[in-house]
Amino acid sequence: MELTHLKYFVRLAETLNFTEAARQLFITQSTLSQSIRQTEESLGIPLFERIGKKVYLTEAGREFLPYALRSITEIKEGMQRLWDIQKIYRGELSIGVVYSLCPLLAECVSRFSQSYPDITLRLFHSSSINELADRVHDHRIDFALSYKPSPLSPLIDTVELLSVPLCLIVRSDSPLAVLHEVSLEVVSELPLVLLENGMYLRKMIEKLAIENNITLQPKAEVNNSALSLQMVCTGKWCSISLQKTVMQFPGLAAIPIKEAQNNLVISLLWLKNSYQKKAVQEMMNIIKQAVQKEGGLQ
Repeated sequence: MELTHLKYFVRLAETLNFTEAARQLFITQSTLSQSIRQTEESLGIPLFERIGKKVYLTEAGREFLPYALRSITEIKEGMQRLWDIQKIYRGELSIGVVYSLCPLLAECVSRFSQSYPDITLRLFHSSSINELADRVHDHRIDFALSYKPSPLSPLIDTVELLSVPLCLIVRSDSPLAVLHEVSLEVVSELPLVLLENGMYLRKMIEKLAIENNITLQPKAEVNNSALSLQMVCTGKWCSISLQKTVMQFPGLAAIPIKEAQNNLVISLLWLKNSYQKKAVQEMMNIIKQAVQKEGGLQ
């Protein structure tokens, strides 16, 4: 079975949509259909079930998927090892990043691309730290620039870079914007928009509230950090987030919360005992240098 067939199978398994999978693979839908048919014929069992316009993985497809992913990963790693031996900087580098750290990664990516223009970068953004950790765990990204998950999977290695406190986020023309810090009690009385329950940042906010015997009752909940900040921009809402989040919103201000000290830790996450290609090492070094300029881990 050719590697291309495995790649096509994996992409369709991830999207469960022939049109979308073909678009992502830059091939025609008929080419994808033919490849899947050939794969199923060579294995002697259907991998997908087609019901109307819906596509589902069969039991055999679900069983085969992790092996296909592992095969693709091992071949990529083998090729990368050979390129590294020859000091040929090529191939792909896939990085996950949490929303508030996008500006930091963008700066580092720019520096990296100047030195290694032949490496294709694939960047994945998420508002969920747990989703990034899962992608690292499943080897779908080489590493992630995120906040340290809690609990941390024993299969993931991490290096801590910078501790950052939680802040009250308001519009820059708010009377609160001139404060050097604000108490959690004052924050609890404001019209808050917070990330929904279950998301990592929300868990940290709730933990802080419980530790200080404060009840937070948000007026709105969202599942996207950018949306919460856009709502704050209207002047009708406030939020709790990190100082770095306002970098993409010049009209907002971040006031440190008095009771919050070093609640989140900016970290690099990667799969334990996996081969770290030179491109990963170089990018991580660039990120570490950029963070050191901000003071490093306190």
